[in-house]
Amino acid sequence: MDSAFVEYPYIFGTLFISASIAITIYFVRYITFATFEYEGAHVLITGGSSGIGFEMAKEYVKMKSHVTIVGRNLSKLASACSALKNFRISPEQKISFVALDVTSSEETVVKSLGDVVEAVGPISILVNSAGISFANQLEDLKFADIDSLFRTNVIGSILPTRFVIPAMKRCRKGKVIFIASQAAQVCIHGYTAYCASKWALRGLAEALQMEVKPYNISISIAYPPDTLTPGISFCFLSQF
Repeated sequence: MDSAFVEYPYIFGTLFISASIAITIYFVRYITFATFEYEGAHVLITGGSSGIGFEMAKEYVKMKSHVTIVGRNLSKLASACSALKNFRISPEQKISFVALDVTSSEETVVKSLGDVVEAVGPISILVNSAGISFANQLEDLKFADIDSLFRTNVIGSILPTRFVIPAMKRCRKGKVIFIASQAAQVCIHGYTAYCASKWALRGLAEALQMEVKPYNISISIAYPPDTLTPGISFCFLSQF
């Protein structure tokens, strides 16, 4: 027997495995979740009054979703909400905001988001975009800044996620998106605490996907590089 299969078994085996993996990825990404209907879906975005959160809000509005943005500054929220309405495709789209500090107690977050659900409807997509950054070496950072950073970047993503997951499980449908940073892949000198908080989001997202996959819930994490956003401080450039 001198067939190509007999002569090159490893090559054919590798091709078969590669094809199997490619097909699996296709079905998971493009069959399981491609049927998600964005029109009419309720999208809630923390940190949605500026930066990455606001830009994502604009894109969801253009896809005919109902969008609720969350932030701490009432005037910025009102201004951003007014701007988002200019991108509506349909007058039936609900564009709203809620003033909420995602570092508040879980009871406060649950109450505020519960009011949003009652007014707009179940949350189909959650985008955890709220985040802050402090640039300095670890020993030079104030502990209060480190605590605030972790409460905003990590706990501020966990609390809204804990709120939406039970309802998404019941519906067997939903998306949760975490906005991390390229600093969760390649650490940066002078951003010790910030990198640690973003790596925490990476671990959270990867483990959570395992938990909710049987319920057809998609967990995504973004690793944006240098971005023009008010959430990043570049003061380390002048220090190191």
